[in-house]
Amino acid sequence: MTLTSIIINLLPIILVVGVWVFFMSRMKKATPAVDAHVAYMAAHLEETKQLNRTLERIASVLEARQASH
Repeated sequence: MTLTSIIINLLPIILVVGVWVFFMSRMKKATPAVDAHVAYMAAHLEETKQLNRTLERIASVLEARQASH
């Protein structure tokens, strides 16, 4: 086998590895944006839970008033 045929045979493998490394580096750079979104969703979930607890307390007070009348 000549050097040229070895290079031609290895070219697809090198190309695939290069594309894989490129996309992995791009995903690594996008991590802070993903982390920020996850933090935002966690804060939103906690706020929703707090609102639900508040609404449940209001509903129980209204039910108690309704039962006493």
